[in-house]
Amino acid sequence: MQPDRDIWAARDKLPVERSWYHDHDGRTDLVRVALGAVWPQIHVRIRPHRSDIEYQGAFSATGRLYALGLEAVVDSAEVTTADLRRSAIVRALKEWEIVGRRIAEQYLAGTPPEKVVFDTRSPTEALRMLSQPATGRGSRSTSRKIRRGGDHDELLRQIAAAYKAELRAGNPRPRLKLAADFGYTVPHIGWLLSQARKPLRGQPPLLGPARPGKAGEEPAESSPDAQPIAGRGAVQPSPFGPDRRGEAGVQPIVAAIVTSARGVLVGRRNDRTPPWTFIAGEMEPGERPEDTAVREVKEETGLEIEAGQVIGERDHPTTGRHMIYLAGYPVRGTDVFIGDEAELAEVKWASLAEADELLPGMFEPVRDYLERELGGTA
Repeated sequence: MQPDRDIWAARDKLPVERSWYHDHDGRTDLVRVALGAVWPQIHVRIRPHRSDIEYQGAFSATGRLYALGLEAVVDSAEVTTADLRRSAIVRALKEWEIVGRRIAEQYLAGTPPEKVVFDTRSPTEALRMLSQPATGRGSRSTSRKIRRGGDHDELLRQIAAAYKAELRAGNPRPRLKLAADFGYTVPHIGWLLSQARKPLRGQPPLLGPARPGKAGEEPAESSPDAQPIAGRGAVQPSPFGPDRRGEAGVQPIVAAIVTSARGVLVGRRNDRTPPWTFIAGEMEPGERPEDTAVREVKEETGLEIEAGQVIGERDHPTTGRHMIYLAGYPVRGTDVFIGDEAELAEVKWASLAEADELLPGMFEPVRDYLERELGGTA
């Protein structure tokens, strides 16, 4: 929401609440999003299929989840520790907060109610994750042993074997199942799968190369005998460091796509390879992508941000490093400065037109996101 928009006038244009009985995989979840009564905040309530417990989240105007609650909506029910262990509570609430904000902006722009639309793929996946049963003690112990045992090669072998088993079983979205079984986020499972598709200490890849699948579905695995393609030519310098394809244990790079009313945050590199880039850095062991985004932006620009949704992921075409592009929003002002003078010569806010000029060949999902966020910036 633009800072100069009258809040009370905006509330008058919004419905008090939007609710859906959302059907997926033979389940029906109730989702309610409060808009008009609390705007520019948004409150989300989710009641999973045949559950007596409702999950509640309250979000600030910047999309920050500042309150989380569970409520027994049937007199005979009570909240248990199993409800607290249910996976993906926060992700599901955040995905539907984004839906609510997209809907609200369309109402405020004058879109007729019958023409208000939103993309259901990511919110539906979040509901599927929320539908996973709480992880039992045995599987939690196994998952913890895998994560902390330091045997990265063995983890990749287990991930690859489980992935193949899910494909054989006909599961169109095996990453969701693997995320629940192994105790990782879906993006991290994707990164582990990308590692399993690379040679492992001189041995052939555990998985064949991925091929593009249909929108919203898991990319299919090709023949396990497929070998990585070689001879693509010389590798050009990259802002993300040397080519480290095939190295086990290499962490993903997180690029923070930070937007405000002033534009998108970019930095000019001293080594000019390339001249301009988004604020980015390597995940440290034990970090989540959102932790990395917050840390890197603070270190390199002095700006405090709140991390948002994952915009997209890919293996970088030059280095092969796995990239996670994450939305971000300032929480205390928009003034920035050069926090790492050895790496950056300048940091600034750029309009969409400037970003197109400074960062040619931008990753398409990021460009689409900026079009939605910054379409009106000068």
